[in-house]
Amino acid sequence: MKSLPPDFVERAFRHLVYLAGLGTRVAGTENEAQAIAYVRQRLEELGIPVVVEPFEFETFEILDVDFEIGGKTYTPALVGFNPYGGVSTFSGRATLLDPQAPDEAYEQPAIHDAVIVTAAPVDYFRLVFQQPRLIVFVQTADYADIRAQTDDHFTLRVQGKRVTRQSANVIGQLVPRAGADAEIIVSAHLDAYGNSPGALDNGSGVGVLIELARYFKALEDELTCRLNFIAFGAEECGILGSRVYVESHPDDLKRCALAFNLDQVGGGSRPDIEMLGGVKGMPAEKGQSQFPVQIKNRALDGQQNNWKIIANPDLVAAWMASNHPGWLLEIIQESVTALGIEIEPTGNMGSDQQAFSQAGVVATGIGTGGNRRHSPEDTPDQIHTHSLEKVGRIVVAVVMKTMQRLAGGKDANSALR
Repeated sequence: MKSLPPDFVERAFRHLVYLAGLGTRVAGTENEAQAIAYVRQRLEELGIPVVVEPFEFETFEILDVDFEIGGKTYTPALVGFNPYGGVSTFSGRATLLDPQAPDEAYEQPAIHDAVIVTAAPVDYFRLVFQQPRLIVFVQTADYADIRAQTDDHFTLRVQGKRVTRQSANVIGQLVPRAGADAEIIVSAHLDAYGNSPGALDNGSGVGVLIELARYFKALEDELTCRLNFIAFGAEECGILGSRVYVESHPDDLKRCALAFNLDQVGGGSRPDIEMLGGVKGMPAEKGQSQFPVQIKNRALDGQQNNWKIIANPDLVAAWMASNHPGWLLEIIQESVTALGIEIEPTGNMGSDQQAFSQAGVVATGIGTGGNRRHSPEDTPDQIHTHSLEKVGRIVVAVVMKTMQRLAGGKDANSALR
């Protein structure tokens, strides 16, 4: 396997510095549009054919929110509800969940269909899988005050409006030779969280993605399958760009052997790689999205980061699907062992790879922790450049081994088994 070029890290870092310098790249904004244009230009400069696929999406903007419990008024930090359901006023009795609650608290039957009032560090996604009816996150001090009361009756009123925004996916395509029908996708999201310049999350992923495209372009004549390098828009709104891509490319996904996603790859810890969970929750047909039609082209997370959607059973099932067959685990382990890189195997990491997993495509993701994210402090000076190189080397090794597997007679569909 050809080594990464000596300037791989330097170039990847320059990309993330540029992206972070745009300011917050919230989906649907001019800053995200500039990031889209930047990725397109860089790929085209490499001589890689590029397709930009714009998409519109609907989101909800909270204008005002009133929360009263026990006769006192508080300002929620986050509301978990369905902004597309037509209901904006809620009342009744609340169930309080201690922020320091033990693991078993998340499994209590009392959580299902209940109104939950809590505070950080309660894990929103773990909680929402229990399908409460409503979640209200308040500040820690406010939670303590609420906890001291004896009256758990509440009223919540949300005022807001639905708005339409536009984002896009940028797709660079390497098609090496006639008859190379199988494909591998390498991806990263280009938008950023609402209050963050997004150097780690996910300028780092995009920077490495562009340089991986450069690496494989130089090996184009040696490739034995298609390679798609995709920068997704609107990931922070609930993996919107990848959901749109999956909905739009069901036939292409039938030949996709692997989707490998890069999200937050400049942290200081050892790489986390999504490998656990086995194969479960697969659709009847490969390439078929299982996300509910009610959320098609709709944000699942507010752009001001003040609401998240409540999951119905179909949405929970799609989020919990896993497609990590034994051959993928073997290839990843062989790759990192040969490279001498220690990793942390993990389960669902919640990024764009999930859109592919739930559609029956073998998919994994890689990231590194230890840095501040979703924060104004997510700046280039906190990036650990050695992680950019580690991730690049792992992705190259896994992609090359997957191509070898395909060349050995394992087509994209048999790769599911």
